[in-house]
Amino acid sequence: MPKYYYTAKKSKRKTKKTSSRAWIRTALYIFGWALCVWLFCILWFNVSMGTVGEEVSKGLFGLLGQAKGLLPLFLAYWLIQTVRKKSASFLFFLIGTTITLLGASSLLAFLKLIFTDSLISGGAVGQKVFYALKGNSGTVGATLFSLAIVLVGLHLLFAIPWSVVLQK
Repeated sequence: MPKYYYTAKKSKRKTKKTSSRAWIRTALYIFGWALCVWLFCILWFNVSMGTVGEEVSKGLFGLLGQAKGLLPLFLAYWLIQTVRKKSASFLFFLIGTTITLLGASSLLAFLKLIFTDSLISGGAVGQKVFYALKGNSGTVGATLFSLAIVLVGLHLLFAIPWSVVLQK
C-alpha cells in the first residue's frame, strides 16, 4: 500500500490593494455632502441662495410644498448610513424618499383644505395625490391612505421594525 504524505498548505498573504477607483467614491461622498448642506441651507434657512438656489427652492416648493424640507434630511441619513456601510441600495433610498414625500405632500394638501387661510402648501404633487385619493375614497379615506403612504415610505427608508414598535 502506498503511503500518502500530506504537507501543510502554504498560506498566501493577501496584500490589500487600493482600488484605482476609490477616489471616485470619495469625490461622490464629498459632492453628496456638499449637496446636502446646500439643500439644507436653501430649503430651511434661505441663506445665500443665488440664482440657482432660488430656482431650485421655488421649483421644489411648487412641486412638494413644505414637504421639500424633508429632502436634505433623508439625503443626510442615507449618506451617513452609506459611510457606516449599513445602507440599503440607492434604489430603495429613491423609492422610499419619493413615496414619503408624496404622502407628506398629500397630508399637507389635506391640511390646506382644513385651514384655508393658512400658508400651508402641499404643492402640485400633493394636491394631485390627495384629490385623486379623495375622489376614490373621500376625505377621511384620502387622509388615512396618505398617512399609510408616509408610513410605507418611512419603512422603506429606515427599515422600521413595526412588530417591536407595536409591542412597546
